[in-house]
Amino acid sequence: MTLIRANAILPVSPRFFDDYQTKDRQNLPAVSGQKVFGAPPPINLIESPDAYLLEMSVPGFKKTDFQIELHDETLTIKSERDLPKSLAAGNRYLRQEINLLNFQRSFYVSKSVIDGDQIAAKYEAGILQVILPKQDEAKSKPPRTIEIN
Repeated sequence: MTLIRANAILPVSPRFFDDYQTKDRQNLPAVSGQKVFGAPPPINLIESPDAYLLEMSVPGFKKTDFQIELHDETLTIKSERDLPKSLAAGNRYLRQEINLLNFQRSFYVSKSVIDGDQIAAKYEAGILQVILPKQDEAKSKPPRTIEIN
């Protein structure tokens, strides 16, 4: 039984989406001298014939809280927000399981697979969606029938 399926369209090394966040959590942004608490927001990655859809669960944010950048082959999604007024007044968390402050996640995006000029994003109902259109060469082609002479 094969748990991981290889796809000839995607490069083997480095992987198409290589989540740098899971490898190095020391480079998280600081908020008033504090590191970000909790795990980074979870994602779904969906492939269609024409594009990849990256969905990130980030409830409690606004569209203006996000910064999405593509630099070379690194797609970075981050949010930098101020401490809530209740914490800025000198209060402190006794337990924090909800992270509504800062986060940053970076992904490797191959220029040979993704059309970087056509990347789009939208945010609704607590889900940030980043649409990553495939290059024409990377799109799945329908099966071709070959005639035997």
